[in-house]
Amino acid sequence: MTSEPATKKRSPWPVVLGCVIAGAGITIGVFAAATPSEPTPTVQLFAMQGSIQLVNGYPVTVQDTGWTCHGTGGFSDIVAGAAVTVTDAKGNTLGIGSLAEGQKVYSGSSVAACTMPFTVPGLPTGRGQYTVTISHRGTQVVDEVQARQVQGVQLTLSPQG
Repeated sequence: MTSEPATKKRSPWPVVLGCVIAGAGITIGVFAAATPSEPTPTVQLFAMQGSIQLVNGYPVTVQDTGWTCHGTGGFSDIVAGAAVTVTDAKGNTLGIGSLAEGQKVYSGSSVAACTMPFTVPGLPTGRGQYTVTISHRGTQVVDEVQARQVQGVQLTLSPQG
């Protein structure tokens, strides 16, 4: 009598379960790819151009530094590189720029004022009002029309105000 070796039968459940899981994954992947997603709204951006002018006279003083100028004394923070911060009505910072080198304004042969331009890039449209702060000099609120003007936002520090 010949005896045949006993063969152990394997359960088909692991294979069946694997096929079910793979099929479900493929179905979910196809469904996700076929389902249209909501379009992402496009945010329009703009750069705010502007300048601040220091009018020479007590208490504002302008330092003539050859080709450029800047504030002195109590206005020594009004220099090239000083931060220009733009926020929305809720106080969220929207962008930060900086003052450029000052440009002298003459009255006769003496420097009467110093104008320092700035640009704050990447500001989102549709906020209504924008608050501009240069260094720590308080704020100026401008509406979007003014903020987007080609000639820019003009701010002044003068002996009268």
